[in-house]
Amino acid sequence: MKIELRPIQEKDAMAVYDLFQSIPSENGFENHSHSLSQTDFAEWVKTADLQSKGIGLKEGRVPQTTSVLWIDNEPVGFSKLRHYLTPALEQHGGHIGFSTGSKFRGKGYANILLAETLKQAKSMGIEKVLLTCNDNNAPSWKTIEHNGGILSKTEIDQKDGRLSRFYWITL
Repeated sequence: MKIELRPIQEKDAMAVYDLFQSIPSENGFENHSHSLSQTDFAEWVKTADLQSKGIGLKEGRVPQTTSVLWIDNEPVGFSKLRHYLTPALEQHGGHIGFSTGSKFRGKGYANILLAETLKQAKSMGIEKVLLTCNDNNAPSWKTIEHNGGILSKTEIDQKDGRLSRFYWITL
């Protein structure tokens, strides 16, 4: 099995378009590219590349690398790695968000996606990452725990009113 996690690139925009359209914003994971036209998605990819470099960030946003997991040259999921935390990200979102396409769920790809994103974080010099997820999202918290996540607390998320889990992973 060939595994590759790489930052989203303009040249791959159309190859990953269907994947991004198959992942709605759900369970606390936000996919701002969902439901975009192909033209708008191509522009979103350019913006994502700039955001990874800290260019054109909206107020309160941090640099974020959006990467695609490729298994045997097929895109199966994507992650968002925020380069550092703000007080808002400490309460909702953390360092990493991740999701796999609907047809790839239940196959262990989320474990690979998170493991590869953790390697990416370590290579950027991040020593400890925070991941948050909804308490009722067992697939996510099981993936986080599988990758070494230590539950530090649960509390009501002030953004959506749901019970959230907060995990730390030391790299």
